Amino acid sequence: MFGLDPAVTGGLRLRGMAGSMYGFHLVVVGTPDGERTIAVHTNTEAKGWELVFRAVETPFDIPPVEGL
Repeated sequence: MFGLDPAVTGGLRLRGMAGSMYGFHLVVVGTPDGERTIAVHTNTEAKGWELVFRAVETPFDIPPVEGL
């Protein structure tokens, strides 16, 4: 499990989990109350955290993280 830094999310508290194994990657991120949640399952292995940041930007109204 992980929590995204509120300084990056505009003050929104987000928690999630992620995993990668043999050609697959799963990311689930949501608000602590479960009101908003997103799950992303891909057929590619994780190569970094960019997928997590990009997956949560639009549904949670978070501005893009610079440098990704």
